[in-house]
Amino acid sequence: MQRVDAIHRAIQSIYEATLAPEHWPEAIASVALAGGAHKAILHAAASCGPTLAVTSGFSADDVPRLQREIENRLPAWIEAIPTGTPLRQTSVISDADFRMSDLYDAAVRPAGGFYGIVAPLVRGADRRILLTLARNAGAADFTEDDVRATSVIGSHVVTAFKVWRRIAGSEGRASATCEAIARLNVGVVFLDETMRPLLANPCAEALARRAMVSCSKPAGSRPRAPTTRAISPRRSPPPRTSVTPDAGTPIRRRGRRPRGTA
Repeated sequence: MQRVDAIHRAIQSIYEATLAPEHWPEAIASVALAGGAHKAILHAAASCGPTLAVTSGFSADDVPRLQREIENRLPAWIEAIPTGTPLRQTSVISDADFRMSDLYDAAVRPAGGFYGIVAPLVRGADRRILLTLARNAGAADFTEDDVRATSVIGSHVVTAFKVWRRIAGSEGRASATCEAIARLNVGVVFLDETMRPLLANPCAEALARRAMVSCSKPAGSRPRAPTTRAISPRRSPPPRTSVTPDAGTPIRRRGRRPRGTA
């Protein structure tokens, strides 16, 4: 039951780390514990997107050496391990040959390790994920139970990495969108469901300072009551009336005498 509980905790920690990347070291530490290891390193890289390199049990000086070996000259015996299959290193290379390898001399020996479980979880042109568990020098080799635990956890690591990449990508797109909005020469204000301003771009802030718009004290602001004024109806002038004179009545014009009079 202790092993099962450790595996469950490791899986839970991995998925929690996808939402809070600062917890990746704790997640890898739980993976090491579930796999019966003293140390562990997860290296996940993609041709486009962020690279994830997390360790547990290694010193700050050990990590760069391990990364160089993984990224630049991964041994042929590791490349020969089938994808998605965790294996003890002793099943693919003898102890004597391992001691003579560049990986051991450059990275494993300085880190104080020896036996390991190597799990190439994903291997492709655009993405690679390698999970490695290690025991301190002088400790016994890993057991089959350790390998099985690593196999169970490994599939969840792959899924978690996909989720983490999508989240990281969406955050990048959101950041680019915010930068584009910030560069606009029109004011943009984001409001919540209560019509309170949450975010304003620089142009909107400048307009607010110039009193062209008001974004100050959004929580206490209230819409102005509409001004009501009684407007008296404009009095229309009396309609004009025109009187048509009788046919026999001469029309007098100013300044002129009527014709036919003395």
